[in-house]
Amino acid sequence: MARQPIFDQQQRVVAYELLYRSEGNTETSMFRDTAATSEVILNAYTSIVDGGAERRVPAFINLTYDIVVEGSIPELPRKQVVLELLEDAKVDDAFIEGVRNLVQEGYRIALDDFVYSPEYDPLLEMAQIVKVDVMDHTSEELPKLIQRLKPFKVTLLAEKIETHEKLEECIKLGFKLFQGHFLSRPKLITGKKISAGQMVLLQLMQALQNPNAKPEALEELIIRDPVLTYKLLRIVNSAAFSLVRKVESISEAVVLLGIPQVKKWATLIAMSTSTDKPEELTRTLLIRGRMAEQVAVAEKRANFGSYFMA
Repeated sequence: MARQPIFDQQQRVVAYELLYRSEGNTETSMFRDTAATSEVILNAYTSIVDGGAERRVPAFINLTYDIVVEGSIPELPRKQVVLELLEDAKVDDAFIEGVRNLVQEGYRIALDDFVYSPEYDPLLEMAQIVKVDVMDHTSEELPKLIQRLKPFKVTLLAEKIETHEKLEECIKLGFKLFQGHFLSRPKLITGKKISAGQMVLLQLMQALQNPNAKPEALEELIIRDPVLTYKLLRIVNSAAFSLVRKVESISEAVVLLGIPQVKKWATLIAMSTSTDKPEELTRTLLIRGRMAEQVAVAEKRANFGSYFMA
């Protein structure tokens, strides 16, 4: 994953765009597929939101057509994210309704690589930010586009700023936000990726289809994979939930998140999972965690479920 800062007119960093990058490439890999979206959301929520620069400024996260239409985005901190709609998403009734639902839930919307067409009017009425690729517009076209967008009262973001001259031109035209290689190139965020076991996730997804699923039964499935357990506990203990105490039990986390949210997060984890997990390490972690939990049960300790992560 990589990030690229977004600047205001005083060249202060006011946000970051989170970008999916594969094989260490920060320049050419494009963030387009649903699996990439899932991975960026998970990384942002379980890692980046917990600390670092992204905690102080909003993070722009790209959303695909499928995620918008299916409504499969889980709860994210409204003040810490801006949901960016990709320019190649099909603008149909289902997509517009999906965006409307996100806005009603309190999310801010940005339109990426915007080129005006009347079909975008419903989205412009809901969006707060419009990103314009200034390299795709001539100096004569930009003022016309800005004039056309004025009735919608959106904040304009100039992207692909490659020179100081282009930056000055965009400031004079009324752009408020800026992004591009002249200001800062995308920087790779390094770290070791941890993936959850596919079989456990499939079993969990099946169990979540049961409307009468009990938190205890779901816990039995989740704790079979320590990585999945770790991610869900990180999510419920993140800054977004502002809990007064740390949640250490999976069953309690399920109750706090709710079945629909657990289902959404499990779906995202399933889509972003990879096959590079060292099985022996996972097995060792699972045995240790389960042993600690069973010892707590034998000693009749309170909240024995929390000992799995001890």
